[in-house]
Amino acid sequence: MTAPSGRRVMSVLPGSVAHDAGVLEALLRELLAEMKGLRADLAARRSAPAALNREDRACVAGLVPVIGAIYGSEKFAARDLVDADAPPALRLVTRGLTAQQLGSLFSRGAGQVIDGFVLERAGNELHATLWQVFRVPA
Repeated sequence: MTAPSGRRVMSVLPGSVAHDAGVLEALLRELLAEMKGLRADLAARRSAPAALNREDRACVAGLVPVIGAIYGSEKFAARDLVDADAPPALRLVTRGLTAQQLGSLFSRGAGQVIDGFVLERAGNELHATLWQVFRVPA
């Protein structure tokens, strides 16, 4: 039996395993099935809608138009919205919220269309999640 590389399997595998190709094949099939199951679980988890209650949805609905007006589609971190340097409009709509609370709120609402806007994860920078707001055509 030869491997895809053209090398003989007997020379690549340890002695006892090489003699029982059936066992090896069964193990590989089992691993493949497990990987397919894990991928399906991950896909289902990614596509599951985040949980936003009415209060959270109203909060995000008040935030995203202001964030979109200031940042456009540029990336931002939740801490940028509550910094002392933040524009007054942002400080007004984020009043009483911490960067951590905003990040949690954004995580729950990521990918959901809210009043014509969608908030998306855009990567990480210095251990902070970056976000983007996009206008969704009606």
